[in-house]
Amino acid sequence: MRLKMADINKICVIGAGVMGSGIVQLLATYGYNVTLVDENEEILNKAKNAIEKNLERYFVAKNKISKEEAENYLNRIHLFVNKDEAIKGVQ
Repeated sequence: MRLKMADINKICVIGAGVMGSGIVQLLATYGYNVTLVDENEEILNKAKNAIEKNLERYFVAKNKISKEEAENYLNRIHLFVNKDEAIKGVQ
C-alpha cells in the first residue's frame, strides 16, 4: 500500500532541537497535525516557545498571517516525552 500526501494527517517528529522544531513549524503551517517528541521536557517547552516567537516575529508582525492563523498552527502541535504515546495514530 502506497501512502499519498493527502492520506497523511498526523506526523511525528522525534527530537525538539533546532531542526526538529523547524520541521514541526513548517508541517503545522501546511495543515498537518504534528507530534513533537523529546525525552527532555524542558527542550520541548523551549521548542514550542521558539515556534511561537517565530510565528509572531516573522509572520504575524509582518502581516503575512493573522494572530488567529498563528494560533491555529500552534494548536496543531502536540508535545510528548513518551515516544510510544507520541506515535499513536501516526502514518
